[in-house]
Amino acid sequence: MRSGLAGSSYTYAAELQQPVVETNSRVCQTLSELHTHLGEVRAELVSVAGRLGIGRRADGFTKPGERIARRRQAVFAANCATCHGEGGRGDGPAATGLEPPPADLTDNTWTTGDGSLQAVTNTIEHGSPGTAMIGWKGTLTDAEIAAVAAYVKELGR
Repeated sequence: MRSGLAGSSYTYAAELQQPVVETNSRVCQTLSELHTHLGEVRAELVSVAGRLGIGRRADGFTKPGERIARRRQAVFAANCATCHGEGGRGDGPAATGLEPPPADLTDNTWTTGDGSLQAVTNTIEHGSPGTAMIGWKGTLTDAEIAAVAAYVKELGR
């Protein structure tokens, strides 16, 4: 406590509190700015997700399996559609001139294996000899290979 005039201890206490008040004010301002920035980031993520076809229904929940199905399709589109086409019919932009042409994955005719999930997975991992189909093991993760295999099986239904 400071010695001196009456009430000076209150003045001294106020002087000690001033840096705390200023710090609290700066913290509140920073938190407010972060909150605004996070809102902008969230809006951008929602926008990107919408462009990728990933998102929520109006009620805030995805349909059962919807997110998984979209993930499978996205991995296929990014890695397989160049040859096999978006719909898996063997009509992708790089299919022209390939001999033999890329497989039509919608017709349930399998040139490699028996069409089982394991056979499809094996073809994706190791490729198909005598064709342009390369092996993706080491390029795609095991989860991505599993996603593509499941998607290919869905195309044949």
